[in-house]
Amino acid sequence: MRKTLINSLIIIIIISLSIGCGFLYDHIADSYQRNKYPREYNDTVSALSLEYRVPTWAIYTTVKMRSDFDSSLKTEDGGIGLFSLTKEQYAEIGAELGLAVDAGLLYEPETNLRFGAYWLSTLYIKYGNWDCVWAAIHIGEPTVDEWRWNANYSNTDGTLKNIPDEETVEYIENANEIAEIYRKLYD
Repeated sequence: MRKTLINSLIIIIIISLSIGCGFLYDHIADSYQRNKYPREYNDTVSALSLEYRVPTWAIYTTVKMRSDFDSSLKTEDGGIGLFSLTKEQYAEIGAELGLAVDAGLLYEPETNLRFGAYWLSTLYIKYGNWDCVWAAIHIGEPTVDEWRWNANYSNTDGTLKNIPDEETVEYIENANEIAEIYRKLYD
């Protein structure tokens, strides 16, 4: 009887430790993921998400892909800030929004996020699916527009298939993976 009781206690302790280790692992993995995929500027992003009707995960995915949250970013091709938009893109978006664009403001997260969220909104309105949006961000709207008119590269509904540029395919796959991580972590 005593041996059965001891064995039962040992089993209960092992089960308890296993469950505790599982919870600890989940907590550590979640903390790691949240650190690697942050939600910086959450108040601003949430407000812009509502204003421009763009999911927060799409804004965070784009910022993660374009700048990895480096607001001081300046790329070789002229991309600036969190969304890594060029001065020409800022000027065009600023005109559409009725906002004057001072070059110094392009590095400010709030300005950069506003212009970027608006840009995402216009791309999604134009294409209606995120794969086309990610492709347009990566390779440019003129190329995506050409692909959408070519039956070899698109379906009749305008979604892309058989994309002829492998880097764009990889960019879309990476964006979708990051988007899924943001949805799972925060939504």
